[in-house]
Amino acid sequence: ERGVEGLETVIAMEGCKCSTTRDAATAFRVPVDCMGKVVAFRASALDQFVVAVTCGVKQFDLKLLAALAGCDKKSLRIAKPDECVGGLGFSHSGMPPFGHRSGARVRVLVDSCVRECGEKLV
Repeated sequence: ERGVEGLETVIAMEGCKCSTTRDAATAFRVPVDCMGKVVAFRASALDQFVVAVTCGVKQFDLKLLAALAGCDKKSLRIAKPDECVGGLGFSHSGMPPFGHRSGARVRVLVDSCVRECGEKLV
């Protein structure tokens, strides 16, 4: 499953290795729309990270993310694994939506679907 062009996701939990959001939803016994997805982007024009949070199998709209972050689409790209660890303090495959490394230049953008899931969000 590809939430962002070129980014393959693998979801792991004890006793289960899930390769899609749908697989993980089944394993966690929650609706697929309540599976959280967090991806770190690098906004080179702003010299900052943009961490985007959405639900289920929704794809990120890079043009919209760039506009919300205050840059153009061309300067926004998926952050490289070493950038995630060095700049945010977390692996790209285990990126939390909040609580990034102190001093990190990061803007967090959360899709409204997250609120709609409430306590069911995984």
